[in-house]
Amino acid sequence: MNDVFIIDAVRTPIGAYLGNYKKTESVDLGVSCLKDLFERNKKINTKEIEGLVLGQVLTSGLGMNTARQVALNSGMQQSSFAYVVNQVCGSGMRATMDGSSKIYSGETDLLIVGGQESMSRARHAYLSRTGEKKLGNNVFIDTLVNDGLTDAFSKEHMGITAENVSRRYTVTRQDQDQFAYQSYLKTYKAIKNNYYKNELIKSNYKDEVRKDTTLVKLGQLNAVFKKSGTVTAGNASSLNDGASFLALASEKYIKSNKIRPIAKILSWASSAGNPDYMGITPIIAIQKLMKKMGVNIGYFDLIEINEAFAATSVAVQRSLKIDPNKLNIAGGGYCTRSPNWLFWCENSHNLGSSIKTNKTKSWCRKYVYWWRTRVSNCH
Repeated sequence: MNDVFIIDAVRTPIGAYLGNYKKTESVDLGVSCLKDLFERNKKINTKEIEGLVLGQVLTSGLGMNTARQVALNSGMQQSSFAYVVNQVCGSGMRATMDGSSKIYSGETDLLIVGGQESMSRARHAYLSRTGEKKLGNNVFIDTLVNDGLTDAFSKEHMGITAENVSRRYTVTRQDQDQFAYQSYLKTYKAIKNNYYKNELIKSNYKDEVRKDTTLVKLGQLNAVFKKSGTVTAGNASSLNDGASFLALASEKYIKSNKIRPIAKILSWASSAGNPDYMGITPIIAIQKLMKKMGVNIGYFDLIEINEAFAATSVAVQRSLKIDPNKLNIAGGGYCTRSPNWLFWCENSHNLGSSIKTNKTKSWCRKYVYWWRTRVSNCH
């Protein structure tokens, strides 16, 4: 079996819903991002890239196989494979796991994994081919809401699942607002200190973030999904657009090309659970991962977990007893970074930035991805 390394991680600045990228298709975001990755990594020979695994949820109306579109329009060879993975919020992470497995098994030595999404340009659709309705109006389906934000089983918005979690795990409104507020502060600090400089592509845009949030302002917001609920627009993730990619390679490839990787992926684990309580499965996945590796939560120097809803983030942190000083140190999805595919890569980028920013005397620092993957950077 082969070791799996991350050569580099890049992303576009994150665009707010109907913001900077409102006229830019997700495929174009992906192409610009991947081209930049190739431009800044001259030792990567695009002719040697064997494939692209792409996480994306909202593909309606974009043409066949958006992964293939990005691959060929970015300069990859026609002989390279490309396919899309849709596992909603976990799409990009699943793409990373798929790619890692291909290298680990010896199937490939060099490939690209990543994700892209445009929530701003998600299509509206309706079924018109059945012939049942020959007169009258047709009702359009908003694919952003239907395919990206609504539980297919309960038919409820994902925010309702967060309300369910808040009740089961006794996460109060104050708990959620406080967790979200700390995430805002971390993001503001990261932006002020130019923390994301190593992961951003060359662009005329900057990350579009919610600005000047205070705990008082968060407390004044009304619940969104239930009249007497706890989930608000402030303690839930925002809607955004963007793209991000990782270059993965085997040890053989990085040695033969004299490439110094930013991280080594050592292990991963998957989990699933009751869809009525979306967002708490990282508890099981990380427990499985720790058992597999023979470690406990204190083993990891930095940890990233999903910030879709503060209710679920708090539940995961409490259940795993994660040290808050190690958790999401550069912020997360409440302030920015939450297209469906994007949680995985933004968290991996945060870790990548941490690897480069937080120096250590030890040979290897340990990190855990928010859901399924553990990495270690080697100095």
